[in-house]
Amino acid sequence: MVIDLGPPGSPDSDRAFLPFVMQDSDGSFKMWYTGYDGTRNRLLYANSTDGLRWTKQGVAIDIFQPPLMLDGVTGGSVLKEAGTYHMWFTGTSWGVGPAGYTDRIYHTESPDAKNWSSPTLALDFGASGMWDSWYVLYPSVLRDANDVLRMYYTGGDCAPPNCLGFGIGLATSTNTSSVFDRWSGNPLLRQGAPSTWDADGYAGTSIGYPAWRLYTEGSQAQHFTIGVASSNDGYNWRFEGDQPLLRPNTSQAWESVGVGGPSLVESLGWLYYSGSNGYNWRVGLAQLNPDGYRPEGTYTSEVFDSQKAGTSWLTIEWNATIPEGTSLTFAVRSGDSSIPSAGWSPWQTIFATGDAIPLPRTQYIQYRAAFSTNSLVATPELHSVAINFQANRAPMSQPLGPAGAWMNTTKPVVQWSVSDSEADTQKAFEVQLSRDASFASVNVDSGIVASSDHVWQTPTLSQGDWYWRVRVQDAYGAWSDWTVSSLRVDVDRPTVRLTSPASSSQITTSGPEILWVASDSGSGIEHFDVIVDNGASFKMDGTASGTVVSGLADGSHTIQVTAIDRAGNRATDTVTVTVDTNLFSASGPTHGYLTLTLALVGAGAIGFGIALMWRRKSARPPKSK
Repeated sequence: MVIDLGPPGSPDSDRAFLPFVMQDSDGSFKMWYTGYDGTRNRLLYANSTDGLRWTKQGVAIDIFQPPLMLDGVTGGSVLKEAGTYHMWFTGTSWGVGPAGYTDRIYHTESPDAKNWSSPTLALDFGASGMWDSWYVLYPSVLRDANDVLRMYYTGGDCAPPNCLGFGIGLATSTNTSSVFDRWSGNPLLRQGAPSTWDADGYAGTSIGYPAWRLYTEGSQAQHFTIGVASSNDGYNWRFEGDQPLLRPNTSQAWESVGVGGPSLVESLGWLYYSGSNGYNWRVGLAQLNPDGYRPEGTYTSEVFDSQKAGTSWLTIEWNATIPEGTSLTFAVRSGDSSIPSAGWSPWQTIFATGDAIPLPRTQYIQYRAAFSTNSLVATPELHSVAINFQANRAPMSQPLGPAGAWMNTTKPVVQWSVSDSEADTQKAFEVQLSRDASFASVNVDSGIVASSDHVWQTPTLSQGDWYWRVRVQDAYGAWSDWTVSSLRVDVDRPTVRLTSPASSSQITTSGPEILWVASDSGSGIEHFDVIVDNGASFKMDGTASGTVVSGLADGSHTIQVTAIDRAGNRATDTVTVTVDTNLFSASGPTHGYLTLTLALVGAGAIGFGIALMWRRKSARPPKSK
């Protein structure tokens, strides 16, 4: 369908039918068609740049215009000569003739196909008793090789029982503005055989010249179709082959009941026509094959660019009208170059709309539609094609290890993991390091490394805080976003010194307190390991400055304290001490003073007794004389 009904109240709100289409000298298209608003017919105008998409321009020839004051206007035919557009159209007058109205054919002209002169009569209805004595209408005018204007027209007398028994006649003229003269051999076509597609006659014609083909609407019991007749001279016509040419299309509601009113654009093999749903009429377009051979045609699309390599081609869908006796098949192929080449995949047939596309992942795709038919309608109608696809999605990288981790090497190894929605492998990576979290300046750049490795060893780094980021590329060239982590370099060992007990000292307790001082200028001390006599170590918090060891037997012991910073750097201090807890040992807790004290205490007691005895003796006072 190329012309739809207009909005309510517009001149073509009920029907848009009986088109006449011409391709102008500039390649554009012009259409005059009949619009019906529910009460009156008017001749309307539309234009197009391609013959497919039309823009309505409004009324071309209106009703009730002086001096003719026509009650209806329909069925125009236009011929352009010497820059002037000549139109012949049907004018209806009510209150005239046996039917209460009649149709005549009029001529008008225009320099621009928009502004038309006052119409003049070109062909009147026939004399009483003639086959066209009630009406003449629907002219189709051409100029033949002998410079004669030929008007093929519809005429009728509407005499019962054949009120639809219209026929096709011919009238000629040598002057566009003159009244045409009827050919003596009229009518050219009257009616077909009973029960055939044209049993009730014909209405409207469109002539293919110089091939001499006549497209006309045939009727049988109010069923309308389009047939085609051929001729050698334009006078004697015959219907051959499978008729009618174009039937109602039940798959499209708008043309499911009847078709008629043909208009041929011969250079393109296009036939515009009217289609009916039983009441409303609209304008459609068919592609013809006038020679009647089995037509086969192929349309190969342009190459479609998905913009990304590795695109997954999912399904292909199409919307098409495929009349009976015709077929439409599809095939697709894909590749990674914008012009199909040997590197592209072979064509793969798609059997039904919506089927999956069995093609490898690529950036480009192309489809091919193959049309065939057994009738004179050259191809099915392909309205639209949609290819559903998923563009390649970039991979995602994830740095491994905790952010801000301390490392005790100036050439640390960074690691990452990779995930990909299509399970693509990593093709390349790039790592950058910066002192700045924003990476405003980059201190180290690996460059793009073609590798599937998920690790990279940095060059020599100075100590301190570093930010690093990584991005990866999949097998189809898609890069992930940068993902950021951080690390810190510390290769300086901490310091630790045992302050108590002193090395080589003797201690008299089995549970001495061990004291130390320690420091670290880099990552800071994470913990201390304390080992006694090569036994199992026990851990102390990095803020500790001492601990108590217990259960030391008498004898020599080695105590080792190791400071370990957050980067894993280590420093150790060791002391050797002797434990002696024997009370009678010179090196014990009393250092030998216990025996001496006891001896002195004993001696003291004896001395006290002697002294006491002496003092008692000497204390006796002398006798007086």
